[in-house]
Amino acid sequence: EFRRVLFRSEKNFFIFKKSKSAKFFLYIFISLVVVLFTYLFIPKFYNYSDLKIEKILTNSGIVLKDSNKIDYHIFPSPRLSIKNAKIGFDNESIDINSSEILLVLNFKDILKKENFKFKKFIIKSGFSKLDLDNIEDLVKIISKNNKQIFLKKNNILITQGEKDLFELKNIEGRYIISNNSNKLSINGTFLDHSFLFGFEQNQNNKSSLSLKVPSLNLSSNLFYKKDDTSNKKDGTLNFQILDNLIFFKFLEEKEILIEEGYIRNNLLNSSLQGSLSFKPNFTFKLNLDLNYLRFIKFFEFLNKHLFFDNSESLEFFKKANGTLVISKMPDSLIIFENNDIRFSNITLDKEKNIFINGKISEYGSKGKIQFDLIKQLEESKKIVISGTILPFDSKIRINEIYQENKNYSKEVMENYETKINNKILKKNLNNIFDVNVIDNLINELN
Repeated sequence: EFRRVLFRSEKNFFIFKKSKSAKFFLYIFISLVVVLFTYLFIPKFYNYSDLKIEKILTNSGIVLKDSNKIDYHIFPSPRLSIKNAKIGFDNESIDINSSEILLVLNFKDILKKENFKFKKFIIKSGFSKLDLDNIEDLVKIISKNNKQIFLKKNNILITQGEKDLFELKNIEGRYIISNNSNKLSINGTFLDHSFLFGFEQNQNNKSSLSLKVPSLNLSSNLFYKKDDTSNKKDGTLNFQILDNLIFFKFLEEKEILIEEGYIRNNLLNSSLQGSLSFKPNFTFKLNLDLNYLRFIKFFEFLNKHLFFDNSESLEFFKKANGTLVISKMPDSLIIFENNDIRFSNITLDKEKNIFINGKISEYGSKGKIQFDLIKQLEESKKIVISGTILPFDSKIRINEIYQENKNYSKEVMENYETKINNKILKKNLNNIFDVNVIDNLINELN
């Protein structure tokens, strides 16, 4: 058997040896391989540190501020590796430090020492700093340079002016330019939550943006169209997190005008309209037309997010500036301003004529809610109970009880406070927001 196989091999070799065409194609193949490897290896002898890489990058809107070493690699495709690079863009909208920058070269241009072209720009590892105020200029520069951009294991600090807002970690992303659209996709972690972000813009100035955070059951989709003449944007936003659903149409001019919107969750169901502004600071003026408001659940929500020291939402509420107008409660307002939350003329029960005013200016475990509980007795008469709610301790302090032509002694108010705390609250503040309980308490004073 071995002799038979050996004979066949020798016979095949003999046939191949006698074939002139086979020899010719073999020589051609070997020549092509030699030429190809020679073509690929010649740039290995270039001293790229002496070449004007900075100028080549500048032509694409990229500024090379510093680097340690520039090497040429053949595999997996011809590319330049710039070690410990520090780069930025023309408008200084983003700074990238301590990264390895890979320039994937056009195959036909790899022998050019000067003015060579690259088709992909890869940023590996390192740390980036992105200013939100300049993000539109950054998008314009990236779109113009017609290069594919990739991020690999990059951390990005998001800032606004001199303020650090938040950090995105372990970023993997790509920006792909095609004939019909530009697409950006990013995934990474934010506050230990994995997220997926996508952006797409087509030739008709129609854009879409999506964000998903699976662990928070968060999903957001934004669609808008930009008018080249006026620079106005109009579109829709659909946002969902846990059991909260928000939808509205918008028109962006100097501020964002909201219409035909709604909010739905287990606390409230309401239509929504108004305006948002992000410059110089975030402010809002929103009108809510309530279908229902579960006041006890709403208070539980505020208690959880405002009156515990480790609440992640606390800073947002403290920095919020704006006004909520409640349409079905005439003159009712909730105002967020200068670290305070003030609410006025909030109707607890329309039939019983019970209203509440208040103010929150202290937060966390030592937080307080100052309140005035009002019941309109007759057209010109009312009774007002003023005090302080201590949410963390589940207690109420009575500071004053007012009724025209009637005085309440300190002893009466102390007994009234003791009764509320010991017999009604029983360490559960929700009991005080039972309208029937409130009505009975007020009637005892009348």
